[in-house]
Amino acid sequence: MIFGIFHLGGIIIKEKLAEVSAQATVEQWNKEIAAMPVWDGIERQIREHNQFYGISQDWHKVGVRFGGDPNKWRNISLIDVQRNRKFWSGGLTPANFAKEYFLKRYQENLHWNDHYTEDVFRCLYLWDADGNEIRADVGSLYHGEFIMYMSSYPDPKYTEELKVNIE
Repeated sequence: MIFGIFHLGGIIIKEKLAEVSAQATVEQWNKEIAAMPVWDGIERQIREHNQFYGISQDWHKVGVRFGGDPNKWRNISLIDVQRNRKFWSGGLTPANFAKEYFLKRYQENLHWNDHYTEDVFRCLYLWDADGNEIRADVGSLYHGEFIMYMSSYPDPKYTEELKVNIE
């Protein structure tokens, strides 16, 4: 009976020590993420998640803390990270970056948009420095132009509709 109590007490102590150790590891990890440049921290979170779950697709979106902030939970893929590094370093407005992005897509293949029905492949997802998600999508090509639709969340300041001539 006494040995059973000691054994049970030892198990409880081991579990509590493991919990404290895991919590300290998570706190250290969160500090490291918050200290990194935004896109480095996001890429690290995505890569660790994908490695843990055995996910190899770069388009797979993962819930991450934007800038290490637990109040800014965003779903981002490695493709989004790559595009946003270009966006942040390019100095363009979201509308101008999206316009150039979609113009390039149409110049490479006039019918690229006919093959993609899923938003994750068709749309361009950008984030501003405050963590606002900016989603750019395009309508079909018609007489050498397309309409680009932009919306943003949680702040709708980037919401607009633009006609873009591809010539």
